[in-house]
This record gives sequence, structure tokens and C-alpha cells, in this order.
Amino acid sequence: MATSPDNSIGKVLAKLDSPVYTAAGGDRFSHGQCTWYACGRAKEKYKVDISALLPAPANGGDWYSKIKTTSKVTKLPPTSAPVTDSIASFAHGECGHVVFIEAVRPGWVYFTEYNWDQSKNGKLQKASVKDFTTLHGCKLNGYIVIR
Repeated sequence: MATSPDNSIGKVLAKLDSPVYTAAGGDRFSHGQCTWYACGRAKEKYKVDISALLPAPANGGDWYSKIKTTSKVTKLPPTSAPVTDSIASFAHGECGHVVFIEAVRPGWVYFTEYNWDQSKNGKLQKASVKDFTTLHGCKLNGYIVIR
């Protein structure tokens, strides 16, 4: 990402027409869901198939507790600082939510997501580090760091 992610706020960063999104999670994650998007984003950027590390079913709120860690995928608790190129898992209702953290700058988290606010699907957004732990009124479960 460019030195200043602020220049990309409101832009779609993912190549949503890429085959990684067509096949994201296979039949495990429905097209257009937050889990489908986060799975596709991990594949697009790092060639890591998150779906292979999760038991079925795995709603976004379950990802942090249920994902298997590997040499390329680790976990950090919600008390840790947010990390660029990670997935944040949130508890919310029955299913929860996941977002992809595109960048972190002092005091700010830049993220993309799907299926929360349709007008912002896939578009880069920004939240303060302080507010990110309760994004959309959800409680942060933790970070899934992809390398």
C-alpha cells in the first residue's frame, strides 16, 4: 500500500474479479459474506487458504478461536496492537464479523470488509486504534496474522 493510505480511502483495493474470490472458501463461505471476502483477500495477498485452517462451520466470530495456526498464520489477542495484513475477528450476534486490516499507522487502522454496510463493500476505511476494538459496536476477539 502507498505510504499514505489516506489517499485510498473509499477505493476498492481487492481484485474482486480474480479467481481467488470466485473460489474463496469453496462452498464454505457464501459469496458476498465477510468470511468470503476475508478468505479471498488472504488468498489474493498471501496465497494462504484460510478456509483450510478452519473447521466447518466457521462464522466470522469463530475465526479467532477456531483457526489452526501455521508458520504463515498466527494469532494475537485483542489486547495486542493491530497488525497490517491481518484479519480481525469480532463477536456480534450469532455470526460475528471479520475485516481485513490493510495497513496500520500511528493511531489508525485501515481496513476493508464485506457485508456490513453495502455501500462500503471492499472499500478502504479508517478507524482510530481506540475505536477499532469495538468496530460497529462489535467486540474484538483477536487478530489472525498472515505472513
